[in-house]
Amino acid sequence: MFIGNNRKTKYYTGFTMSVMYLRLFLRVEPYINIRKQTALSNFQQFILTLIKLKLNLQFKDLSYRFNIHPSTVSSTFEFIIDVMYQ
Repeated sequence: MFIGNNRKTKYYTGFTMSVMYLRLFLRVEPYINIRKQTALSNFQQFILTLIKLKLNLQFKDLSYRFNIHPSTVSSTFEFIIDVMYQ
């Protein structure tokens, strides 16, 4: 999506470099694995959450971008926020 493009990384996630959110992902990814099977990879779930936090896009918009149902976006966002909080 935007790995390696620092300008897009900053716009979509708020992190100045891809390596920064990749390090965070590696720390939370083991806890994402506990979730039942979803249409998105662990990384996609994580990126969706970062984009929602940074840009506050509506769930419907994110559902179009990730090709999933808005309710899946909502449950994914809530789950990843909970994982990050832990």
